[in-house]
Amino acid sequence: MSPLHLLGRLYGRLMTIRANLYRRGFLRSYTLPVPVISVGNLSLGGTGKTPFTLWLARFLIRFGHRPVILSRGYRRRGRGTVVVSTGSGPLVTPELAGDEPHLLASRLSGALVVVDKDRYRAGALAISRLSASIALLDDGFQHLRLKRDLDIVLVSPETDPRREAIFPAGRLREPPAALSRADALIITKANLFPEEKVRGLEDYLASFGLPVFKLNYRVEGLYDLSGDPVAWPEPPWGAFCGLAQPSAFFALLESEGQKPAFRLSFPDHHRYSSRDLVRLGRALQQKGLRALITTEKDAVKLRSFEPELPIFCLRLDLEVAKDLEGFIIEKLKGLS
Repeated sequence: MSPLHLLGRLYGRLMTIRANLYRRGFLRSYTLPVPVISVGNLSLGGTGKTPFTLWLARFLIRFGHRPVILSRGYRRRGRGTVVVSTGSGPLVTPELAGDEPHLLASRLSGALVVVDKDRYRAGALAISRLSASIALLDDGFQHLRLKRDLDIVLVSPETDPRREAIFPAGRLREPPAALSRADALIITKANLFPEEKVRGLEDYLASFGLPVFKLNYRVEGLYDLSGDPVAWPEPPWGAFCGLAQPSAFFALLESEGQKPAFRLSFPDHHRYSSRDLVRLGRALQQKGLRALITTEKDAVKLRSFEPELPIFCLRLDLEVAKDLEGFIIEKLKGLS
């Protein structure tokens, strides 16, 4: 066994001990005076939390809620509590908010977005000062310091818990047995992988005795960096992204019958620079590309450069099954 796998086993045991300490009350969990729904995962990114959180916030608004999304604001600059949105668009830059919170603030009307490493403090502020009626705990499965009323865990076939090792040897944050803490498990990007692979994962997750649902990802459309819809460019065109699992982005393009002539992957949560834009411009020229297509998360970080390059962003749409909607509706009745 490699040193990384040994470290992974040790890390996994420590995470299990930590969870047990919270469960038994040796470590304190705090309770907000409104219902809390956690959306998280078992792996280090790449499961599609942001599109699902966006859908769930809109779903809650339809039922008369004023949701607040509580996020750590991963890799943001600064500390403390930052109100990213009061429901009418972002109030701060992506650097101060973090990639995902800024994107959620840009796409959501009527939902609050607050970032803080201490999600309880962020939630308390949103409730007392901004009248939040329900909290969505973004990337919350391991954030046991805040109690939740509904624990939803997203699992992607890319990081199948049966085959993935624990960090630092692999991408799992905890041993697969931790999934038993959840209230529901959702397989994301189900339509982007072979049916046999998805079915095997579904059978495995069902062994935990929890409800298991599936999400399909579709392309809603293509937009320029200012947010206006545009037509698909004539080929050839290229695609780039800075995601934990870039293969799903390229697979989504191909699932819609769109095949990029050029692909480029940056690290997850990549901070773009002028040098990157020069690199992209060179690729356009050398490959004879008519345009470059990227993700919404990446587009958020490119807008401040006001690039003259023909860069468009892909906007996702989720196909949410009626059984998942019904499950959430029933849970909401129990939380009200």
